[in-house]
Amino acid sequence: MNYRRYHFFVIFAIAVSLLSFSPSYCWAQDDDSFQLDDFSSLSTDDFLKIELPSINVLIENSKLRPEVRALNAQEQIQESLLSREKRGWMDFFSMGTGYTYGNVGMYSSYSDLTTPMYSSSSTGTNKSWQIGVSANFNLGTIFDLKGKIKRQKLAVEVTRLQKLTALDEQRSKIIELYAKTQLQLALLRGIAETYILTKTNDQVMQQNFLSAKVKISDLMVAKQSLATVNESYETSKSELIQSLLKLELMTNTKILKSDKK
Repeated sequence: MNYRRYHFFVIFAIAVSLLSFSPSYCWAQDDDSFQLDDFSSLSTDDFLKIELPSINVLIENSKLRPEVRALNAQEQIQESLLSREKRGWMDFFSMGTGYTYGNVGMYSSYSDLTTPMYSSSSTGTNKSWQIGVSANFNLGTIFDLKGKIKRQKLAVEVTRLQKLTALDEQRSKIIELYAKTQLQLALLRGIAETYILTKTNDQVMQQNFLSAKVKISDLMVAKQSLATVNESYETSKSELIQSLLKLELMTNTKILKSDKK
């Protein structure tokens, strides 16, 4: 069996399964271009079809939030400083180099009591390299090398723990809001079904009233029932929309699929 071809088909199958498993709302959105969904434009049937992404997907996408990215950057800064402290012994040494190049000219003259004055000159090109190494040892700094490294390791650990604490707090808020939103979705579905039935009953009562099959008092009861259910529906829908928008904001995740935009 051709193992190279086998591995290709395995990778291809995994990629297809992941794409088919992850609907459009599972992808995290970039914070700079993220836009919230317009839930206010949804119909009753649209709300009945809403399904939240996996809680693990939401938590993973929430790592793109600015506060988490800032903590990641801070952790990288502290780790870079730790690497710098581990090379602290290099500060005791310094090295310098120099290079010169140019034309050199010389002029001289000579005379004495018996010899008339005469002059001579010469020119040439000169270049040279200079390399030097110096060392400067400070006893206080030498004995504190290990201390600096240890303190910087602690700084890295503190930053890491701060990030983990922030992530735990964020997960806790997402879990709480996720459970609340799921409950609101279930409640809205129940109220929506009641609203649809009550609205249908109101329409039937109106037709029966026009046909003189029911009294006006019966029609008023149906109208009052419809108004009560409608108020409960709108209140429940408003609370659900607020939770959905908060969930999108906290997780950088679009809840609605692309065909709902």
